[in-house]
Amino acid sequence: MQQTRRKLVAGNWKMNGSLELAAQMVDKFNQHMPTDVDVLVCPPFPFVHTFSDAPFAVGGQNISEYPSGAHTGEVSGS
Repeated sequence: MQQTRRKLVAGNWKMNGSLELAAQMVDKFNQHMPTDVDVLVCPPFPFVHTFSDAPFAVGGQNISEYPSGAHTGEVSGS
């Protein structure tokens, strides 16, 4: 018998956003968490703690040599 995999929806917001955005995201997902897919969010590392009670998986990103911008997998030191 072949197993079917659940779909995974994953996203990050690179070196943008704020603690306020992170808190709003957790609130929205707590109200409207999809049941037919798994969800993974990779916020900038300084915001990871905001997701401690999130109903989805959380990943992190490392620090970048750049002060800002869309650098995948990076977070700004500033």
